[in-house]
Amino acid sequence: MAAMEITHGVNINATIDSARRGTDNNIEIVVVAQTPPTGDGEERKRHLQLYQAALSGDWDTAEGIYELSEGEVNARITKRGETALHIAAAAEHTHFVKQLVRKMSTEALTYKNNAGNTAFCFAAISGVEALAKVMMDKKRDLAMTPGRGNLLPIYMATLLGHRGMVSYLYDETNGQLTDGDRIALLVALINSDMYDVAWKMIRAHPGLAHARDEHQLTALHALAQKSFSVFKLARMKKLMHKQALDLIQYLWERVVLLDDATISRQIGEPWPLIFTAAERGNLDFLTILIRLYPDLIFKVDQDTYSIFHIAILNRHEDIFRIIYQIGSIKNLITTYKDKEGNNMLHLAAKLLESPSRLNVIPGAALQLQRELLWFESLGGALYFVSFIDDHSRKIWATCLKSKDQVLDVFKDFHARVERETGKKLKCVRADNGGEYRGPFEKYCREHGIKLEKTVPKTPQQNGVAERMNRTIVERIRCMLSHAKLPKSFWGEAMKTAVAMINLSPSVPLEFDVPNIVWKGKDVSYTHLRVFGCRAFVHVPRDERSKLDSKTKQCIFLGSEDDEFGYRLWDPKEKKIVRSRDVIFFEDQTIEDFEQKEKVESATFIPSNSNPRPTQQLPLMLANHGGDLQNDDNGGFLIEPLVGDSEATNDDIDVIPEQDMQEAPDEPQLRSFSLCFGNNKLVLEGYTDADMAGDVDSRKSTSGYLMKFAGGAVSWQSRLQKCVALSTTEAEYIALTEGGKELLWMKKFLHELGLVQENFVLHCDSQSAIHLSKHPTFHSRSKHIEVRYQWIRDAMEMKSFVVEKIHTDNNASDMMTKPLPREKFEFCRKEVGLVEPPKLNFTN
Repeated sequence: MAAMEITHGVNINATIDSARRGTDNNIEIVVVAQTPPTGDGEERKRHLQLYQAALSGDWDTAEGIYELSEGEVNARITKRGETALHIAAAAEHTHFVKQLVRKMSTEALTYKNNAGNTAFCFAAISGVEALAKVMMDKKRDLAMTPGRGNLLPIYMATLLGHRGMVSYLYDETNGQLTDGDRIALLVALINSDMYDVAWKMIRAHPGLAHARDEHQLTALHALAQKSFSVFKLARMKKLMHKQALDLIQYLWERVVLLDDATISRQIGEPWPLIFTAAERGNLDFLTILIRLYPDLIFKVDQDTYSIFHIAILNRHEDIFRIIYQIGSIKNLITTYKDKEGNNMLHLAAKLLESPSRLNVIPGAALQLQRELLWFESLGGALYFVSFIDDHSRKIWATCLKSKDQVLDVFKDFHARVERETGKKLKCVRADNGGEYRGPFEKYCREHGIKLEKTVPKTPQQNGVAERMNRTIVERIRCMLSHAKLPKSFWGEAMKTAVAMINLSPSVPLEFDVPNIVWKGKDVSYTHLRVFGCRAFVHVPRDERSKLDSKTKQCIFLGSEDDEFGYRLWDPKEKKIVRSRDVIFFEDQTIEDFEQKEKVESATFIPSNSNPRPTQQLPLMLANHGGDLQNDDNGGFLIEPLVGDSEATNDDIDVIPEQDMQEAPDEPQLRSFSLCFGNNKLVLEGYTDADMAGDVDSRKSTSGYLMKFAGGAVSWQSRLQKCVALSTTEAEYIALTEGGKELLWMKKFLHELGLVQENFVLHCDSQSAIHLSKHPTFHSRSKHIEVRYQWIRDAMEMKSFVVEKIHTDNNASDMMTKPLPREKFEFCRKEVGLVEPPKLNFTN
């Protein structure tokens, strides 16, 4: 990610230009503080204070200045002509912007800095929708006020990939855009993979299918330039993939309705898009075009190359396979020769004879292997050897005690990969180390493997292996540091680092996954755990006596493809153990736990300023670790304990202040306690659901939250078991799940002797509430699974009451979707999560 500084708006524009040229598609904008005041004397001082306040979001300071000098609200405060609104918008301070906009005049909102950008442009570039909404609420035409280079804010947001901002601005400006604006924006949307907004635009304006932008490019030209792996990302972005293919189909269906001469111009000017697609490996694009317009297979470029010739030159096997689907026509195309008289077979042979081509373009699996050697690990290993497949970029790595083991390890590797793939290993590239001479060279000759050795002191010739070696070492260092493990565990960290690389999207593969490319099928991530985390391993019955603990505490080291279960380190017995029965605490390391246990087993944090013993309450709350503590307001706190899960209130003592000062330093984290005590022993519930939030299955998420005495006692956020066809159905399913939980807790309270007149379940969907109360809607909802119709019987039996609540007051919103900070803080307070009072042991 490239970091671009903003100094009074100058480099923001450099960022836009960079993105517009396509030189960087992943740009982070960073606001840097400098000294920008204008004017002299007191005015200069005020401008400096306003600049610093806007940069840090300090509205109180800015408001004080404005009360004394009202004219400064609309003033330009920097040498580059920015107002305080420019600075606050660039720094993404929503609250500051909201307060400032209320005071500013509508004319001042359109002020441009010396580079030509308004504050609204800065908001669009930031991607924070709330900033744009605040400004547009006061002046609706801000979105159509261009910035530097005559670029509209929506175009800037598109170039920087802010999907939410682009969608919002398009809905606001759709009717105001010109034809030129629309085609330029459409091409930019495609380049930024925003196919959903592109679909909105093309459906509303079909004529854009063959329109051209200022560079004479059409939407199809932009789609043709997409690399093969972008359309291969269905595994990770299925919806985006489908939208892209549907968009290609829609555009091309309208182009083929034109006459042949116009079609030729559409696909041939300013450059032939089908040959670009073939060079990029864009199989899906070519398949759609050829299906609707078969004559494209006869097209050739200035070198007399068809798409099949280009597929050979760029090693795109999938595109070349199209030739087998065109019948006897392939016999004609295979005779095509270039200007030097080479046909397809000649091109393929020349490609294999050129070592430089192997360095540039990944070939078939095992075409070229790159490997390297790399102090003492568990088991006494001093090195590791790694093998990298040049096509899939999959890595195999093994620890070595000495370098003379390289040949034996290579033999095992050779047999394994050839058995897995059914293909022969053709070429190996290594550095010029002694371990690759003599026996190693002989083995390669006997098996027909070409051994390429780099020139001494020229590591760049084996750059892939050298860079991967550095990546692995850096990850080992970070993993050992995070897990607080000694260097002797480097071998285990190395295995985990390699496994993570093989399971992660790779830039050379254009974000495909090495293991998927190697195996040709999807991989699982369910076995992944945090390296070095605290874990409890089940002790088999034959390894313990009746009074021994059934678990032992270990450190998680990883899991391997050729081993079942997990590998763990037993710190007491100093050995590696394997087990499948393990419980993980992935947010803790052994060192963190032991340190916190020493402090917190002897520390009591009271709920007021006077230390006093904890009063035991006859109430057990399920699923919440911690102990109950009295509160002065008649309520009580659940204070979370990080110590042993079997700790009780008897383990907590009050200690003097001087003893606490000797305790180890704790991380400065913001902690909360679950607080009960609003003097109302009332149980009430809240439910909510999103709509098709899971991209892969399109299932919705149900969430419910139960409150008692002002604090949360039960909650759940879970993917629904069926696909909801509407928001009403999704909310109805969530309402049913929440109703079942509320009914269970109602019976539990009755067993405790607590009586409540009405039990209320809150829902923010009026249609879902109406559906639950009126069985006559059955004809419209008969597809909903039977088990969710239970809520109607519960309503008729008056087991509880369902009431409408405004979505802004629904505390269960945080169970189903990410929220803005203000709404999240509201939900946190609503469920009783409060910051505990500070310690005060003075008399």
